[in-house]
Amino acid sequence: MNYIYRIYSDITHHHPSSLPLPSSPPPPSPPPPLLSSPPSPPLLSTNHLPDASGMVKLWHYPTATCLATISEKRQTLSIEVNPDRTKLLTTGSDALIHVYDLETRQLINTCGTSDSQQLMDGHKFRVFAAQYHPATQNTFISGGWDNTVQYWDDRNPHSFRHFTGPHICGDSLDIDASTNQILTGSWRRTDILQIWDFLTGAKIHDVPQNMDDTSSLYCAQWLGEDSIVSGGSSKNMAQVHNRTTLNVIGKLTNLPKAVYCIDNDHLGLDATIAIGFDCYIYLVKSERTGEVRVMTPESTTVRAYSVNNDF
Repeated sequence: MNYIYRIYSDITHHHPSSLPLPSSPPPPSPPPPLLSSPPSPPLLSTNHLPDASGMVKLWHYPTATCLATISEKRQTLSIEVNPDRTKLLTTGSDALIHVYDLETRQLINTCGTSDSQQLMDGHKFRVFAAQYHPATQNTFISGGWDNTVQYWDDRNPHSFRHFTGPHICGDSLDIDASTNQILTGSWRRTDILQIWDFLTGAKIHDVPQNMDDTSSLYCAQWLGEDSIVSGGSSKNMAQVHNRTTLNVIGKLTNLPKAVYCIDNDHLGLDATIAIGFDCYIYLVKSERTGEVRVMTPESTTVRAYSVNNDF
């Protein structure tokens, strides 16, 4: 089967580019996220795409030109680029994090646990997410199946700090540089959405959930300064929480499959949110309202796409 990555415009509602990939086994669940770099030479309008077969492909998406391919002997589960766009991280099924020079595409470091029985200085199982601190060029955090969030310097082989708690199974790790807070989303029934202090690793909040109307989370992001957006399985929905009151202020419900990926244009309460599930992408425009807005696929505020056609 052939898999195609498509680039959509949230303004024109069309996909100007399709990025064909060679035949490969189906991607794992959840599928890896799509990361875009802002226009800056030499990687102008370039996307970095991880693949279940261990390929990371760098694209110039306006021309659908593959600039380079990095092959890893594992399932590559996520990618991250540092703030000055000089390094690329990949995480995977072997509990290791690879650091590449983004210009040369050469491996420059591998981050993992040591042989010490006394230290927890790396991951033990699959790593599904990594996030650089936006104000640094070398410090990043990561999370996965071992219920830890690890702190790393990408120049060193082992982590220098960690805290325990989040069970991360997707792109559900985010950092707010203005408040030095970490957001985590866990794939479990309780304590699924949490806020932590970056400097100490101390938990600040468990975001309350209605246990009769909640999802085990695959994805979570800060939504500007005021809100949080998350999505997952079980109830198959996406939610927006107010960051101050922690109340739910928006929902996208009645989805037939789990929400595996979320992104937003970082415009706060005026943001456009992209929500991905099954073979569809919904674009949801948030609204300034004091009431909970329950959004369904039939809502006029939702724009839907499939992998084959625009709706």
